[in-house]
Amino acid sequence: MAQSIRQDFPTDGSEFIQGATIKDIGISILINGSAPASPVVAAAIALKEYDTVVHRYDSANGSITIAPAGDSITIVSHILDIPGKDYKYDLRLEFDDGTVTRWMWGIWRLRENVTPAI
Repeated sequence: MAQSIRQDFPTDGSEFIQGATIKDIGISILINGSAPASPVVAAAIALKEYDTVVHRYDSANGSITIAPAGDSITIVSHILDIPGKDYKYDLRLEFDDGTVTRWMWGIWRLRENVTPAI
């Protein structure tokens, strides 16, 4: 299995804003440039503050969808309704052959939605 990848979110250097809706985030699953021989059957992302999980995306609850070919996943569009800060995250994948791996990890940046005083 390939080594895990460090990838911070958002990927363009901007920041997600608390309370805002983010669009679908697609992630291709490639091993040496090709689709995996064994397709992805489950995926989960845990956002953590220290070692405490504060938010979870999961294919079991529909917040992550898996392409029919099992070679990509999508974090479904949603409102970010957790406190703004930098969270550690990791993406774990389960493949059809039973292999479970930590595929990606990094920092998930979420900033407070600050409205100026009037």
